[in-house]
Amino acid sequence: MHMSHIEKRTLQDGKTSWLIMFRYTDWQGKRRQKKASGFSTKREALAYERDFIEREAGSPSMTFGNLLEIFKRDYKRRVKESSYIVVTANIRKRVLPYFQDTPINQITPNMVRKWEHDLQDTGELSVVSLRKMHTYLSMVLNFARKYYHLPTNPATLAGIPIPDEPATHTLHFWTLDQFKRFDKAMQGDEPYQTLFRLLFWSGLRIGEARALTIGDIDLENNVISVTKTYHRYGGRDVITTPKTAHSIRNVSIPSQLSATLQAFIKKIPHPDSKTRLFEHMKADDTPRMHFYKGTERAGLPRIKIHDLRHSHASLLIQQNVPPIVIRDRLGHKSIQTTLDIYSHLYPTKGEEITGILSKLW
Repeated sequence: MHMSHIEKRTLQDGKTSWLIMFRYTDWQGKRRQKKASGFSTKREALAYERDFIEREAGSPSMTFGNLLEIFKRDYKRRVKESSYIVVTANIRKRVLPYFQDTPINQITPNMVRKWEHDLQDTGELSVVSLRKMHTYLSMVLNFARKYYHLPTNPATLAGIPIPDEPATHTLHFWTLDQFKRFDKAMQGDEPYQTLFRLLFWSGLRIGEARALTIGDIDLENNVISVTKTYHRYGGRDVITTPKTAHSIRNVSIPSQLSATLQAFIKKIPHPDSKTRLFEHMKADDTPRMHFYKGTERAGLPRIKIHDLRHSHASLLIQQNVPPIVIRDRLGHKSIQTTLDIYSHLYPTKGEEITGILSKLW
């Protein structure tokens, strides 16, 4: 229950403005008071009161749009900024337009399935992306079920009527000879040549490389300490913890790469331990543009920058480095992740196993 007071005011310029003041019970059961003014009509003031109470009191009859605003405030406190931005941007683009004005207790499993089919019919999203959209909707509705008395989660009841993609082991990477051709084509194009050398010879993710500070690099012992990652959102450089806890690691590097990094650091004006190596790369697409131009000059098949990480793993596999070592070097959460991505690159075949066992007989 709530009580409201509304009054009409005449401003100095002769225009009319409405003020509303009301008390309400929030979702935690606490009595609060709210005052708002500047409404052109009484209807606008009353609509504001109704919308505000719906959000703050947490009724299961609130609209999905109002629920989302509450969810976002809570979610922002619990996750890294990078995760918050990605998830809420996807919800705003793919989920909100369909459910925005629908009361959450009127969202049915059939509505969820219809939304999923409509997304699928656009042909704009992969199966993986479609499943992510379903997960995001389910997250918001689970929040309503836990805190706002929504009886069931219609997304859970609907399931995901989208077939699994067939398993694939398609990876794109360069051989050592191909990377050397690329490196030669990048000669003098700094800081990008150093960045790409670092990615190929260390296996770091580009976000991890762009977050590196001088203090993270032990040139004497040829070790890089990975403790953070880089993002760019809304024109801002954002440094956060790495992708997972397992991504925090020490990565040994060849002495030649240490020499490259040492020469690069000497050219940075007034460096200290907190200076980022690549802090002058401001535009997200700049490394990609230089990467593709170097690829074209070298006459190589086009791959993505992230594929330099796969190229590094492939190089290690060719040198018979065990999967568990590669797991730790790449910062994978489990050995299964490493095997899921790279197991098909290991050369052992059935006939080779036969030969090994025959020798042991």
